[in-house]
Amino acid sequence: MKFKVTKIATAVAAGLGLSAIGMSAAHADRIMFPYVGGSSTVATIVTVINRAGPIPGQPHRLHYQIFHKSGAAADNNAAVCQEDSVFRPTSVNDIVTFDLTGKFGDANGVLFEPSPTAPSYGAQSFALLKPILAAASPQQARGWLMVDNQGVGAVGPAVPGTLNGEAFLLDFVEGAAWGYVAYNPAPGANPYDFSDAAETQGEVIAGARRYTTAGLVAGAVGHSPRVPIAIYPMVGGDLIQKLLITPINHDVVNTTTGTVLPAVSDRPGQFGQNATALTTAIGLSVLPVGSALIAFNRDEQPIDGTARTSVTCVGAVNVNSLFTALGASQLANGGWSAVRVTSPGPLANIVGGVPVSRTLNTNEAIVMKLEYNLAGAFLGDAGFKGAYNNGYWMRRGHRESLTMPIVAATAPFAAYGSTTAQEIPQVYAIDPETGDSVDLGANYVKGQDVTSLFQ
Repeated sequence: MKFKVTKIATAVAAGLGLSAIGMSAAHADRIMFPYVGGSSTVATIVTVINRAGPIPGQPHRLHYQIFHKSGAAADNNAAVCQEDSVFRPTSVNDIVTFDLTGKFGDANGVLFEPSPTAPSYGAQSFALLKPILAAASPQQARGWLMVDNQGVGAVGPAVPGTLNGEAFLLDFVEGAAWGYVAYNPAPGANPYDFSDAAETQGEVIAGARRYTTAGLVAGAVGHSPRVPIAIYPMVGGDLIQKLLITPINHDVVNTTTGTVLPAVSDRPGQFGQNATALTTAIGLSVLPVGSALIAFNRDEQPIDGTARTSVTCVGAVNVNSLFTALGASQLANGGWSAVRVTSPGPLANIVGGVPVSRTLNTNEAIVMKLEYNLAGAFLGDAGFKGAYNNGYWMRRGHRESLTMPIVAATAPFAAYGSTTAQEIPQVYAIDPETGDSVDLGANYVKGQDVTSLFQ
């Protein structure tokens, strides 16, 4: 982790005629770690890789924002998050690994830096959860982390690939761990757009975002496609199963008027994912559509139910809690179901019978399934050594929210040049700086000169 910006690099940038604004746009990128946490037994180890160069005239640093709940609120899915942010130094081709809880690493929570050549960054700690946990009772916290290289706040189209990351949650008492790769969305004018329209690998489970005026006035909520999951024995089983949920903000399109209702934030002056009170709902559902079936057991017997729960900002839902006692008893040997994300309420505020703005409700979310056991047993084998974790990122489709019926090749959808139902095309360009193939996402318009995205 070298932080010194050389005069040569600055001079080269100036010689190429790149303005501060141009450099900002060229280097803007962001990644999301949708679930982090800590307690007296759990740490979150985060790695961030930065391939972006400095912005002339601005400090070369990354912006770290953590949205979190702590103490008793950590277990309260209805609680609103708090947001804290810091800037930390970086350099081209830098990598930093740190423990958000400060349990491991140096005084600033940083791991693996060479000694005695490790750089000095004073009291600039990367252990963002350490003071939060110290003040919490009980000592626990969960949240999500966003990292961007927007410098001191300049906003421009994001170029994926200049930031990458990994994280794993470590139970250092029992010796279990699970992890994932950070989410880097496709470029767009909104630097805080992590919605399904910007996903590149199916990271977001999403419902539709296009509704008629009548639908929005009627309180349309929409729901995602179903994502099947295996359910392990609920009676006397050794596995605890939880869904880890982070609501994702998104625009809504009024297809009657073509008006876009942009994603809003509860934080003054902010927008998009930069919010603390985004709320989604999650439940279980299986075919046929419109039925009350929520699972099948291992004998293909259907199980009814209507369980659904809402999550604000970030939360964890025990799969068992989505069943009644009777329903759970029918799953003694487990079975299967499917996760469905739904908005808990209207997607639009209505004034005078007209949809005028977005609410903080969302029908998009990142969902991870965590399976674990703390008793040191598997299938009744009490001799099993230690606890274990298995977590994975649930995925479904690719920009599934963008499928839309186009009744005529007229505004606002004429740019896509089709009169039939289709998905926004997945188009790639080459980033001239990194040489990477860049997914242009929902921001691409047919025939557009994409060079503007890299300037």
